[in-house]
Amino acid sequence: MRTVYWFNELKARAGTSTIAELQRRIEPVPPAQRKEVQRRWGYYKAGCHKPCSRVVDLAERAVPGSSRIFHSDFWDCLRPDRDARALAFKLIGQTNSDGNILLRWMLNPKEPRYASCHVLVRRLDNVTLLGSLEALGVLVLCARLACMRVIHHLVQRLYLRIFDFLVVYVHHFRERGIAEALAEHFDLVLFKAFTLTPHVICRGATGYPEAAESLDRDFRKYGDERGLIVTPIELVLPKLNYFTVMSVRWPGQDASERLS
Repeated sequence: MRTVYWFNELKARAGTSTIAELQRRIEPVPPAQRKEVQRRWGYYKAGCHKPCSRVVDLAERAVPGSSRIFHSDFWDCLRPDRDARALAFKLIGQTNSDGNILLRWMLNPKEPRYASCHVLVRRLDNVTLLGSLEALGVLVLCARLACMRVIHHLVQRLYLRIFDFLVVYVHHFRERGIAEALAEHFDLVLFKAFTLTPHVICRGATGYPEAAESLDRDFRKYGDERGLIVTPIELVLPKLNYFTVMSVRWPGQDASERLS
């Protein structure tokens, strides 16, 4: 998934539409080598081949910031064989103050089991609204750490929040080519890292692209009926509100209106 996401991020930010265009932009070679190099870039697109550090550095020069995505600690967060505590310490400082507080709270076994549900939801909202890979990583690690602390109700809340994160940012993950693979990974791999009986307390993630499409249709219908024009990013908070209280605050609209 890392390589597929990186490749599609490069293609989107470089403004290219084909493998050949992207390869020429990032790794220009003499005509005699072009076919072989383009084939390698095709493997990057399919996620069958991991780019070496030289190629990642070339891409960074052409598309600044792309190496940070490739080397993001998020990808290790998806691996249950990696130490959750060590990763949590690494992620502190990579999101926002709420993400830092959540991680520090979960890392300290002497901390209480969060007295205020309202405060917890607000912190989860503020992390989710970042929409970054690291923000999703914070949610994943908090779920794993909650499981280690045997706080089952919190494992459920965090996993459902991960599901909501995937739904509200489905357009981004689909454009980056990992929407379905990410869902399957959560269901087949990370479920086991969260709890021994995952399907008792958690809903599966595999159907989240379809759930996102259904939700999008409802929001488009609602917006069309009221003459509202909003972007997918502007819909993130209304969708989160829809999940939490079934009440939607649209940009410029009264918070008491409900999605019909």
